Amino acid sequence: MINAKINFLEGAVDLKLYSTKKNLTRHLEFFFQNTELKGKRLLDIGGGSGLLSYWAIVNGGSSVCLEPEFDGSSKGIKDSFFHLGKNIGMNPSRAEFEAIKFQDYKPNELFDIIVLANSINHLNEDAVQSVTKDKAARKEYIQYFEKMYNLLNDNGILIITDCSRHNFFNLFGMKNPLMPTIEWKKHQSPYYWGKLLNIVGFKKKSIHWSAPNSLGEFGKLVFGNPISSFFTLSHFRLEMKK
Repeated sequence: MINAKINFLEGAVDLKLYSTKKNLTRHLEFFFQNTELKGKRLLDIGGGSGLLSYWAIVNGGSSVCLEPEFDGSSKGIKDSFFHLGKNIGMNPSRAEFEAIKFQDYKPNELFDIIVLANSINHLNEDAVQSVTKDKAARKEYIQYFEKMYNLLNDNGILIITDCSRHNFFNLFGMKNPLMPTIEWKKHQSPYYWGKLLNIVGFKKKSIHWSAPNSLGEFGKLVFGNPISSFFTLSHFRLEMKK
């Protein structure tokens, strides 16, 4: 398993899916925290090239990666997904990829872990902008969360990462120099998502705030809190339990 992890880190960096092995390791540690992956079945919603999906596999789990197809655009992503698998020496039969939206996905088995890495706002980019004020938009997201709840085994967990719209730069209508292309109107806070998830039965487990990977442990101490994060990217990790 150690060799598989090393192959994964080296393969991902070799394909320029992440900057360095050290930064990728910190990213994975932040995302999964102490989540047990061995023997677990993971659903990766909007998983792109499959970094989280393959990490689950090399740690003894299994995964399904969903990446929807829009006007044929996902072909490159699908190729990238299987290219990563080949580059790390992964048997293609161990990696499942579905070019389908979560809304249309109908699995035959339940999952132990569902993850949305910076993809929750992409489930419905129109509804997410008005979800706090519009009943129809809120109902749409509640339906997504209800489906996630029903796709999890008992005691299964849901992990969501994204940027909160509550950010210094958004507050004053400025572009964030760390990510100038971010569209704040398409993001919500982890506290709001937690509120909607509670409605369908999820229980809030934890909220963590990320720090720049390049700053290591020092960065966690200084930036890994809601106040400091407010002045950077307001990037959070929300974990909920069934």
